[in-house]
Amino acid sequence: MKNSTVLVIGIVIVLVVAGTAFAMNGNKRQVNRANVEELVSIAVPDEKEGANVRKMDKFLPSIDETNILEIKENYFIESTNDVYLNLDDYLGRSVKIQGYVYTYRDNNGDICYAVVRNTPGCCGNDGLAGLDIRYAGEYPEEGDWIEVVGIIGKDNIFNSDKPAIYVYHMEETEVGNIFVNR
Repeated sequence: MKNSTVLVIGIVIVLVVAGTAFAMNGNKRQVNRANVEELVSIAVPDEKEGANVRKMDKFLPSIDETNILEIKENYFIESTNDVYLNLDDYLGRSVKIQGYVYTYRDNNGDICYAVVRNTPGCCGNDGLAGLDIRYAGEYPEEGDWIEVVGIIGKDNIFNSDKPAIYVYHMEETEVGNIFVNR
């Protein structure tokens, strides 16, 4: 009887701790989700390019640095694809990613920036995987290797919602593996 009482008390303690941890993580996520609604991507004229550049309209006030999703080169393709396929599950999540700066034009002709790596494609390493970035400051040059920390939000690109990292911190870093295969 004494052993069963100890077992029941142990189970109750585990459930209380697990419930508290789950509730705390849920609250952090809700705070971040609320911040996502405030994130706005705007098109800012760029005189040297003669086009608009997609930017964040203001710097992020804060970020949850205790629960950062790190997209590493070992699972770069899988991780970025999962963000695309399950965007609503990732909204508001803090993220860190490294890669090189890539630019492209969307259907409005706006210049968009992304952090990418080369992947297998139809002709060797001609594919790309990565995530768009939106920043309120000056973007680095195309091809620069950077690390970005920010919050996953969404932007309307090519007439549908796509993930975009709203950048909290960006810095140049050492070049990593440019080519990833998973």
